[in-house]
Amino acid sequence: MRALRNQISKLELDGSAVLLGERRDVPSLLAAADAFVLSSHWEGLPMVLLEAAAQRLPIVCTDVGGCSEIAVPALGAILTQPNPDAIASGLLEVMKMTDADRATVGRELRNYVEAAFDLDAIVTRWEALYASLGVR
Repeated sequence: MRALRNQISKLELDGSAVLLGERRDVPSLLAAADAFVLSSHWEGLPMVLLEAAAQRLPIVCTDVGGCSEIAVPALGAILTQPNPDAIASGLLEVMKMTDADRATVGRELRNYVEAAFDLDAIVTRWEALYASLGVR
């Protein structure tokens, strides 16, 4: 954490970058956001993207691991390479959207994750997989 604080000071971002630490009010923070950015170099299936989509947020994230299973470009999510310039470019795309376009993207992503990752949908997929393998 100290190294990160030093980097913030070195880049003269003291008034712009805030390290929030551990939070227990993530839904409130997401509800206050205009978009969600995930800049990971590796991921599995990030639950935080499901949470962001559930809050109807446009998503910009790196195309690593299972991110593309949630942040679907056909629905308006923006997948980038895991480098600062690509992530910044993706965020600029979201910032240039109208409020109505951001709302549409957020709604589409929420509808998708509700349909694809709802508990009933997951159970149905697992049951189909077991059935295809002849497992009872």
